[in-house]
Amino acid sequence: MVARPITAIIFTFLLFFLFLHTASPALVGEDEDRSVLLVFKASVSGDPKGALAGWGSPDVCNWTGVACDMKATRRRVVKLILSEQELFGEVSPALGNLSHLRTLNLSGNHFAGSIPPELGNLSYLKFLDVSLNMLNGSIPPELGNLSHLKFLDVSSNMLAWTIPPELGNLSRLKFLDVSSNTLAGTVPPELGNLSRLSSLDLSGNVFNDFVGAVPWELGKLSRLKQLSLSGNQLEGSIPVELALMRSLAYLNLGRNNLSGNIPSTIFCNLSALHYVEMSSNSLNGKIPIRADCSLPKLTSLVLWSNNLHGGIPPALSNSTNLRWLLLQSNYLDGELPSNDMFSGMRSLKYLHLSFNSLSAANSRNNTGLEPFFASLTNCTGLKELGVAGNDIADRIPSVVGRLPPGLMQLHLEFNRIFGPIPANIFNLTNLNLLNLSHNLLDGSIPQGIASMRQLEQLHLSNNLLSGDIPPYLGTIPRLGFIDFSQNQLTGAIPPSIMQCVTLQNLDLSHNKLQGKIPDSLSRMSGLLYLNLAGNLLSGAIPMTIGEVVKLEMLNLSSNHLSGTIPPQLSTCIELVYLDVSCNGLTGPLPLSLEKAVSLRHVNFSYNDFSGEVPSGGVFAGFRADAFLGNAGLCARTKSMTPPLARCNGAASHRRVVLLVVVTATSFMLAIIGLTVLDANTGGGEVCRSFKRECDVLRQTRHRNLVRVVTTCSQPDFHAIVLPLMANGSLESHLYPRVGGPGRGMDLAWLVSIAGDIAEGLTYLHHYAPVRVVHCDLKPSNVLLDDDMTAVVADFGIARMVKDIGDDDNNTGSADPCNSTAGLLQGSVGYIAPEYGLGGRSSREGDVYSFGVMLLELITGKRPTDVLFQGGLTLHDWVRRHHPHDVTDIIARSWLATTDEMLSAVQANNIVVKLMELGIACTQHSPMVRPTMVEVCHAIALLKDSFSS
Repeated sequence: MVARPITAIIFTFLLFFLFLHTASPALVGEDEDRSVLLVFKASVSGDPKGALAGWGSPDVCNWTGVACDMKATRRRVVKLILSEQELFGEVSPALGNLSHLRTLNLSGNHFAGSIPPELGNLSYLKFLDVSLNMLNGSIPPELGNLSHLKFLDVSSNMLAWTIPPELGNLSRLKFLDVSSNTLAGTVPPELGNLSRLSSLDLSGNVFNDFVGAVPWELGKLSRLKQLSLSGNQLEGSIPVELALMRSLAYLNLGRNNLSGNIPSTIFCNLSALHYVEMSSNSLNGKIPIRADCSLPKLTSLVLWSNNLHGGIPPALSNSTNLRWLLLQSNYLDGELPSNDMFSGMRSLKYLHLSFNSLSAANSRNNTGLEPFFASLTNCTGLKELGVAGNDIADRIPSVVGRLPPGLMQLHLEFNRIFGPIPANIFNLTNLNLLNLSHNLLDGSIPQGIASMRQLEQLHLSNNLLSGDIPPYLGTIPRLGFIDFSQNQLTGAIPPSIMQCVTLQNLDLSHNKLQGKIPDSLSRMSGLLYLNLAGNLLSGAIPMTIGEVVKLEMLNLSSNHLSGTIPPQLSTCIELVYLDVSCNGLTGPLPLSLEKAVSLRHVNFSYNDFSGEVPSGGVFAGFRADAFLGNAGLCARTKSMTPPLARCNGAASHRRVVLLVVVTATSFMLAIIGLTVLDANTGGGEVCRSFKRECDVLRQTRHRNLVRVVTTCSQPDFHAIVLPLMANGSLESHLYPRVGGPGRGMDLAWLVSIAGDIAEGLTYLHHYAPVRVVHCDLKPSNVLLDDDMTAVVADFGIARMVKDIGDDDNNTGSADPCNSTAGLLQGSVGYIAPEYGLGGRSSREGDVYSFGVMLLELITGKRPTDVLFQGGLTLHDWVRRHHPHDVTDIIARSWLATTDEMLSAVQANNIVVKLMELGIACTQHSPMVRPTMVEVCHAIALLKDSFSS
């Protein structure tokens, strides 16, 4: 009797338990997923947008970024999408317990740590994207267990080690991107098993040891449409099996170490090709496009910087959609193509055949260039044309004036073109760059040049041009670069040329110009580079030179100038290079130049200067050979090498008198300077620069960016107060006074400084609340704090940029004080080449400036060094010596010869990798430069070399 109620109770309990676990599986599964997500939230250390603020409410399916399968019996989390939420922290391994998850997207955040191997447990996962983070470690081989996966993107992280061959098990995968990491090893041939793959990107792992051959097994990917292996260190030949990928539309093998011939079947079998790039390799042989090859869809053929020879294939005329044909820097020979080649290329926009061995046909009849230019008149969309550096001996034919009116750049330099410049070349009114330098052109510069209203760069140097400089140059509104050096020009410098307020580079050196330097020089407020050396100029240096406050290089040597050096020159606070040698200048050297803190190279030799050579400030580091041929000069100390004559008491008395005069002058200049800052006296530019800098600094916080103590802005005064940097600028350490700091810089310090700068820029470009382009990165704008940590400073011309997804109210694009449109931003030697061609300031431009500065740190050579003339750049010089002449590259650097932490082999390896990084950052094309995120990753690996 008693047992029956007890049995009933137990039975009821079992029924209730069975109800919980069978009748409500959705409730139980939802609770499990909720717990997993809360564990993930706990691993997030920063959530500035508050994306996870609502995580904790009863309904997990309504949490931000969470989606559920809403079927009554299967209420489980199937999607977790938190892309571009600026989340910090690590990816929790607990996510591997979201057993029904189909989509996981954590891209565009700041996650660090490794990719959890537990993600390999997500058996239903179809989409996995963790790109654009700061993940490190390896790619887990466990991801090869995701049998349903169709999309995998781990690009733009800090992932190292090898690509696991287990990824070849993902039989349903259609998209695989592991680019822009620091992977090593080889391309696993198992990737050839991904039979459904349509896009494969393994590019941008150049900063590690991602080497080996291109596996022939990739040819089995018959559905592949896009293949990018660029920017690595792959070697060997291009496998012929790639021609089996009949669906391939995009092929990029550029910037590797590939050699051998290009298989002809690549072009003849792959009729779906749109884009082919194999630039910056060591490929040889001919361009294998046979007459029977049909490439109807080809839009881009990029083969520059290889060892290709032979002619340009006539079969390219069948490519009616071709827009980009870039074949420069090879060994192509034969004649320039004529009508038969380009008659069908109606879509052609960019044609570069420069620096080959091509010649002009029928040159003995002086008609060699005419059929070539005539064949291009049908290419109505042509924007850039380069045939520089070939073996062309001919006149510029009149047909050049009938080139497409939309042409923006014309490069004919480094040939043997002779005769006058045809007047009708100026019918090309949309040109923004005309380069005819290093030829044999004679006659005068046509007056019609003034009709080229869009012109920004004009290069006519190293010719035989004569006559006067056209006075109408000053009316061209956007002109920023003029180089007429090494000609036979006569007459005076027209004052009207000084009306070019946009002019930043003016080189009239080594001509026969006479007369005075115009006083109207002061109008060129943006001028950075002025070279008038080697002429017949006379008179005094105009006092208005002090109003060209941005001037960095001034060369007035080898003229007939007289008078004194105006003390106003010291107001050119950016001045780095000053040469007034071989003139008839007199009087004392201005004491005010002691305060020209940027001045690094001077030459006062062979004049009639007298008095005591200043010994303070920057003068303490100048050698006596900068003062040769001035019998009246003397020095108070013997520290100068070689020593000058010792000064007597009279000289000391003159110094006291001069000090009084200069002090009074400096006081007056200070009063005048306070009036630039007066908003009521033309302070509009100061307003714009000041507001821009305040906007940038107010919205950025980073250990490698200068912090603001306070700001002061009143109607008649603007100031930004920054902390005292006792260790000065990076420039002051690179180019110190004699005996000062910076000699024997060790490699670890160099890598540390480079890393600090890179991290500051990475924050500005990618992670700041408002994305910022610095626009003027150089050593003098990098400061060193008490711990010798580098901080990036001087955002006076920075530009705030709008990213996709940025709020309009968070950018300064609408404020005219933030606009840099129409201005060539930066400093001579550090300016990206596209800026000079009218390009807008960009992150890629900052990357270029960083690369120049990195090469400067390695080589000890300024980008404005006298070695880099005639078109040679610091990038070119390093690339010529890399990697076999490392000793020559660092011969003038500050690097110590030994490093206690590293062996010679290790040190050499790190220097080579730094050079490769600098070369990559200073590539001419902005498209192929790495991002600052990639640069940071590369430097982080080099730092690990020291710690390990």
